[in-house]
Amino acid sequence: MIYAIILLYVFPIDAHYDVKQIEVLKYSFIIGFSRPLTSLLMMISAFGFVLLALFHVAFLLFFSGSALSLVLNKLAIRAFRAVDSRHEKKQASFMRLK
Repeated sequence: MIYAIILLYVFPIDAHYDVKQIEVLKYSFIIGFSRPLTSLLMMISAFGFVLLALFHVAFLLFFSGSALSLVLNKLAIRAFRAVDSRHEKKQASFMRLK
C-alpha cells in the first residue's frame, strides 16, 4: 500500500518540482500521507482505469496511458496546491513573529 501511494506521486512530483531523485521519493511519501483522501481517489481512479482497459481493448490501445496520466496529474496538482498554501501560511505567520 505504501509503495502504491509513493508510485502514484513520483511522476507528478518529478514533473512539478525540480528536486533530486531521493527527494522525489521523500516528497511522494510526505504528500501521499498528508493528503489521504486525494491518495485514495488516485488509487480508485487508477484501479478503475485498469479495469476499463482490461474489458475494452480499444480503451487500452488509445486512451489508457494519457487518460490515466491526466487524472492522476489533476489530483496530484490539487494536493500540491494544498500543501504549498499550508507552507506559505506557516511562513507568513513566522515572518509576523519576527
